[in-house]
Amino acid sequence: MGAVMRYGKIVLRNTEQSDIGQLIAFEQDPANAPFIRLWTHEQHEAGIRNSNVGHFVVTEADSGEMVGHVILVGLDNADLNLEFKRIVITSKGKGLGRDTVRAVKKYTFEILRFHRLWLEVVTTNQRAKRLYASEGFVEEGIHREAMRQGDRFLSLIVMALLAGDYTSH
Repeated sequence: MGAVMRYGKIVLRNTEQSDIGQLIAFEQDPANAPFIRLWTHEQHEAGIRNSNVGHFVVTEADSGEMVGHVILVGLDNADLNLEFKRIVITSKGKGLGRDTVRAVKKYTFEILRFHRLWLEVVTTNQRAKRLYASEGFVEEGIHREAMRQGDRFLSLIVMALLAGDYTSH
């Protein structure tokens, strides 16, 4: 499938079945796994088939190398609220995550014309919290101990960006 969007150093394209194994490896990387709910092969397959889910691979624009993925949930949401379910970027510190967040914002507000983009971030994920805040996301609350990871429970910060925030940011 072709590119959905190019933004800065990255390209978003629709995920294909053949990508799933690599995406699972990205998720299981120790730099990513503590901060996300890991999905099985079957969950990724279901996401690709579901019209309510945007499942995208992130590639470097110049090399075409796969560097991560994005999952958006709520494409059919009547309230025009889109969940930024997942972002996984393997190459840290190169601006690829920031460009991916900006591409998702552009897709949400300029292409889909949605009203609200929201996400949950693990309270200990300082890098992600800083990125989202710098991109205009506002903290709305905390889901206390809402994510189970092994024998412990992690709290999640809910952050959101409204269409009006996007146009003024």
